[in-house]
Amino acid sequence: MFTEEAVLTELGTGPMAWLNKDQMSLKLDLQINRPGRHILVILYHTPEGGETTNLMVDVATENQMDKGRAILYDCSYSFVCRQAVIDRMGKLAVFDFDSNYASVTLEMDRNDGSNIAIDSIVAIPLEEWEIDYTIPQSQCVKQDGKCMESHFPLSVEATKVEFESGQNENRIATELPSTLGDQQVKLIYLDHDDPMVDIHGSVPAAGSYVIVVHYYQPDHPAYDMKVLIQNGQFYEAILPVMHCPSVSGCRSVVKEVNTNSDIFSILENFVLTLKEPDHKGIWVDYVLAIPADQFDENLLHPIKQEQAGRFVTECNKDHFSISPDVQGFCRDAVYSLTAEYNNGALPCQCDIDGSLSFECEEFGGQCKCKPNVIGRTCAQCRTGYFGFPDCQPCDCPSTAVCHPVTGQCICPPRVTGERCDSCESYTYGFDAIIGCEVKCKSNVVGRKCDRCKPGYWGFPNCRLCNCDLRGTTENICDQRTAECFCKENVYGHFCEQCKPGTFHLEENNPLGCTKCFCFGATDRCSSAYIFRSKVVSMNGWKGVGLVIDNQVGKADLGVQIEESGSTVRAYIPEELPTGSLFYFKAPSTYLGNMVS
Repeated sequence: MFTEEAVLTELGTGPMAWLNKDQMSLKLDLQINRPGRHILVILYHTPEGGETTNLMVDVATENQMDKGRAILYDCSYSFVCRQAVIDRMGKLAVFDFDSNYASVTLEMDRNDGSNIAIDSIVAIPLEEWEIDYTIPQSQCVKQDGKCMESHFPLSVEATKVEFESGQNENRIATELPSTLGDQQVKLIYLDHDDPMVDIHGSVPAAGSYVIVVHYYQPDHPAYDMKVLIQNGQFYEAILPVMHCPSVSGCRSVVKEVNTNSDIFSILENFVLTLKEPDHKGIWVDYVLAIPADQFDENLLHPIKQEQAGRFVTECNKDHFSISPDVQGFCRDAVYSLTAEYNNGALPCQCDIDGSLSFECEEFGGQCKCKPNVIGRTCAQCRTGYFGFPDCQPCDCPSTAVCHPVTGQCICPPRVTGERCDSCESYTYGFDAIIGCEVKCKSNVVGRKCDRCKPGYWGFPNCRLCNCDLRGTTENICDQRTAECFCKENVYGHFCEQCKPGTFHLEENNPLGCTKCFCFGATDRCSSAYIFRSKVVSMNGWKGVGLVIDNQVGKADLGVQIEESGSTVRAYIPEELPTGSLFYFKAPSTYLGNMVS
């Protein structure tokens, strides 16, 4: 049995059965509520990680035996993974149980060295099967082992109505979702015993609105709830409800049944009625009525737990150099970033000669060095000392450095004198660190004045190359032959011409010339002086219906066109005549020759 307490606590499970090299097979007895066709799902965990494992699955009932297999992928997460059993063709295996009991045997390949902890096997009736049973959904982002609540974007113009308001005050749920984060939130629970709820609301102005419901649904696969909207007229609608174990809940948009439209015309007051399908419970929190022109899909998704901005703001002192004694967010963030980048912790690698211990600081990895020894791993003498690892002071003037091994005094480049304080002949600009400089001739560069500057050739009498700078690379020309270095789309002795298929030679273009875009008509082009602009007009769009019956003809399909701001919508009847097609017809602003 797998009994590691810390892992089991994190997973929220009890002890699990091992499948490994010491126990290659596992037999489990399965009790079925009622005989019939079922799907088998294996719940498992791989505490040590590992590669993909193939399991053979044998299922035996009183009168028959069936076979299948399961592909178990690496699952070293904070939750148990699920995989459905498949048949030899790789399709979902369906087991027809003829009794209430079955024996299931799981067997690993003899050459497989994986370690898999099996939590349980679940039989799901075929008619109830949904892929949601095996697809994990996010519950929360954890920090320091605790779930952090997410927050949803706000819509300034939205009208919010709580489900527990008005006549629903006495229906506030006492039993809350097991995954709920905020235990103070007030919810209404709908199930087969109490399947309906009405909520009354009003909007500040008549118009088109999108209705969004905030809910919690951690127990079932996705399904649709029936919705009725009363607003002088009745709208039959549905609310798509996804599986939602999130600690902060989920949001979904109400859609009209007939048109699948998510826009409803609300005059002022409205009544929203939700009805839960049989035996599929849901907790509802509130409703948002959002003006249609203000609605954005991002309003349905929680704001990402993004810490980059905080890290840049709080930890950017000294170019993000974090002191070893710092505490709090910056220290934790650096730990997280470096551990992720390095795929774990790095070894100390303290120098055996220069360090006092093989252990180093957890933060930064600094080893404990001997006197006058420096470096993270304590591998060199500090400046002004020599003879690692028994570093001794150098006997040199302040303007010189000493050899780290021999202690011999070394003057900076082109510096001379007993105390390293004078420039050599024909040099100037004494500096205790970089030494003295040599003044180069005109158009000559380099620390040693040993080459021509870019664009010149023939050292030491550097002469100007005869090249078109618009078409040359940054090195311009060969310093020995004066040959011009042309950009990718440029040619010619002076790099002055665009290659065939390109046009417009310019200095700021890294390729020199731009490729022609003539849509295959030709590969020859030249610069033009016509500019491009957008045509943006949502007025005057029309709908055109076509019926194809031996020949094409126009027909009135009963489609309604609605213009709303930057959007044009077509409301198409649920049933159209056979062979009919619908097209948008653009207004005149989009038609004709627009080249001028």
